[in-house]
Amino acid sequence: MKTNVVAAIGTFDGVHLGHRAIIHRVTELARNVCGHSLIITFANHPLSVVAPGRCPLWATSRAISHQLIRQAGIANIDTLQFTPELAALTARQFFARLRTQYGVSTLVMGYDNTFGSDRLASPSEYRAAGAAEGINVVSVDPVTTPYGVTASSSALRRAIAAGSPIDAADILSYPYTFEGPVIHGLQNGRKIGFPTLNIDIRGLQPLLSGVYAASFIDGEQALPAVLNVGCNPTIAPNQPLSCELHVINTDLGNRYGTIARCQVHRRIRGEQHFDSLAHLQSAINADIKSALS
Repeated sequence: MKTNVVAAIGTFDGVHLGHRAIIHRVTELARNVCGHSLIITFANHPLSVVAPGRCPLWATSRAISHQLIRQAGIANIDTLQFTPELAALTARQFFARLRTQYGVSTLVMGYDNTFGSDRLASPSEYRAAGAAEGINVVSVDPVTTPYGVTASSSALRRAIAAGSPIDAADILSYPYTFEGPVIHGLQNGRKIGFPTLNIDIRGLQPLLSGVYAASFIDGEQALPAVLNVGCNPTIAPNQPLSCELHVINTDLGNRYGTIARCQVHRRIRGEQHFDSLAHLQSAINADIKSALS
């Protein structure tokens, strides 16, 4: 077991500006004490156990969040399955586990970070509980965007649900990005000359229905694309919500079963019903022109 570990714990959903401030503090303190940096995160959202009715969808995938955490300079990530047994631990019991299982000597906590069945109410209470188990607790203040929005995963999900990838990017400090497996759809896009990747976004917060300028991330390439989120009211009405990506002027071939990663830049228009396929094709051509501008 490592010792002298500086850690933080949380969902780190999206790794937004507030998360980055916490990660920066972790790496800074670890460097100052010649210690090890560690982020402890969860495979499932804690609210899925504590309050399932209030459990949010993820803003982005666990894989993207982990990649961003590592890119920010964290040496080690440990992913826990949040369980009823974990939820039953008091804050002090959880501190004891951090000390014995991970060798944590310092825990960095965000302004809204809480844990423990005893529901401690203030940073001073967490500092006292940590000190009782030999752990120094360091608090990090909230971070706001240039437009005065406090960076949080809930604010990020609201921006996504409102169809505002620009606001989401302000909270994240990078373009809003999501990914999911490519699945079989109705292949209607291909039939009208605009083949799409049908991306499975179950478990993720969907964008507001509409058409978006986007990029398909293919390795180091960012290929221009148009993203459609909606229920296909013209071609196949009354279908479940789908997420379809048309990569402009590019034949991607068979991508079924692979993971497609998409950056979303701006909303072009809302979802519309067209009177004919010709009108739909004309609108898609206009969307492509807008996405390329």
